[in-house]
Amino acid sequence: YHYICRFNGKPVAIASLCFENNNGGIYNVGTNPSNRGCGYGTLATVACIKKWMDLGGKTLFLQTETGSKVESWYYSLGFKLNFYGSTYCKEE
Repeated sequence: YHYICRFNGKPVAIASLCFENNNGGIYNVGTNPSNRGCGYGTLATVACIKKWMDLGGKTLFLQTETGSKVESWYYSLGFKLNFYGSTYCKEE
């Protein structure tokens, strides 16, 4: 599920929800830099959360960087730290 918030006909924020077997993941959350701080990213993220709840979701995951500005924002939406991960890269 993909959600796009628009203001005056222009896209200002986006968020995506992947869902399977009562598990959900929120991805691709972003807000146009000129529209940050207006609540559009929250609206798009809350739309994902509501859809997850409507589908009977039990666990909802997302990823962000430790210590980032959005980490505290996710806490304010009710998310809790579950685990730290590692990032791997393969280059040709």
